Amino acid sequence: MPLPIDVSQSFTEGGRTWVDNQTYIISFVRMASTGPTRVESFLPVPGQFVNQPSWSNPNGTLGNTTAGVSLGSFGGQITFYFADPIVNDPRNPYGIYFIVMGNAFASTPGAAEPGA
Repeated sequence: MPLPIDVSQSFTEGGRTWVDNQTYIISFVRMASTGPTRVESFLPVPGQFVNQPSWSNPNGTLGNTTAGVSLGSFGGQITFYFADPIVNDPRNPYGIYFIVMGNAFASTPGAAEPGA
């Protein structure tokens, strides 16, 4: 709900007093969380990068980060918990509420990973 705020300021110059009145409209919007709150489960399967420390820490994906994890080959999984539920909001374009990034390398012929 918009909240109007009236601000009045007076000043004197050359023996005259001036009054400046401004009205500001402030709107409050509840922002979504930056992402999942915690990792509920993480089960990588054998595959590329699974045992490398930089790709095997699921908690590193929490918050505003560009970190990732390797789920391995076919069947790897990760489940996140969101403290703020993902709700249907008509302001979200095309119904997009979050994005899962991947690296299928599909644009490089012969370099696609399994499941891409």
